[in-house]
Amino acid sequence: MSKADLVVLQPGATLEEAAAVLEKRVCPVFLLADEQGQLLALLREEDLRVGLAEKARPQHEAISLAVPPEVFGLSEGEEARGIGWDRLGLPQPPEVRRALLMAGGLGSRLAPLTDNCPKPLLPVRGKPLLHRLLAQVQAAGIREVYLSILYLGDMIRASVGDGSAFGLEVHYLEESSPLGTAGALGLLPEGEGPLLVMNGDILSTINLEALFAWHGRNPRAVTVATWLHKVHVPFGLAHFEGPKLLHIEEKPTLRLPVNAGIYLFEPDLVAQVPRNKPLDMVGWLNQLAKEGKAGQFPIVERWEDIGSLEAYERLQS
Repeated sequence: MSKADLVVLQPGATLEEAAAVLEKRVCPVFLLADEQGQLLALLREEDLRVGLAEKARPQHEAISLAVPPEVFGLSEGEEARGIGWDRLGLPQPPEVRRALLMAGGLGSRLAPLTDNCPKPLLPVRGKPLLHRLLAQVQAAGIREVYLSILYLGDMIRASVGDGSAFGLEVHYLEESSPLGTAGALGLLPEGEGPLLVMNGDILSTINLEALFAWHGRNPRAVTVATWLHKVHVPFGLAHFEGPKLLHIEEKPTLRLPVNAGIYLFEPDLVAQVPRNKPLDMVGWLNQLAKEGKAGQFPIVERWEDIGSLEAYERLQS
């Protein structure tokens, strides 16, 4: 990484301002400096993303999650803009060149829109969702994409072709019978390097290159992207202990981390998926989590699941 990759913030900058930077560029560490440009502290991407998924709030100051310069072998007061990534000892991100997009679902919750059109080809602001996903993975440096198809798969083939129009090499994995939410991985040929897997019914501004770099810094067999789903409870939420009422929380907003349908798998793990046998993604991930092989990547960028007519209509504006 070059010095041009550095981002320097004043300590009064908010976590929301820092998170906005992550949508546009890979930034494992922010430098926090005073008005004279002297280093005060550093904000790690891990602390920012996990903090916002837990108790931190976007309006909190960046300094609230920062660590002292000594953590990275730096000194307080030195010129921040003279510090390069080479001094921080960060590993190089892994090279990710393959992706699998799950595009075989029935999309029954979006009927009648999906009666004659597969869900990944539904237009979002005038452009098929799948075309947006292909452009997104291509922009992240991926060149080889596999599409898992089943329902109305011929329409997807006709729309995407060999992928050359997207700057990609596209291959198709056609399930002769439904293989569950993860069984399509067993149809993949052997490959090197981590594999990006994305559901074909999500729209997100997730920085995929940041995900790749995170996976390299926090090595696991699989990294699962998560999204903070907010649920507004229109009633007073009762907190109790047995028969004893502790307190009532009036109309709270619950912040629930959910599976975002975006994963990065190590190749050895992909090679273990049996061929032509159903595999449930959630059950598999839960087993990997029990074995300590799964990690998470909290999304602070935008994310939408196109799983209902209401959600689909919301994305058109």
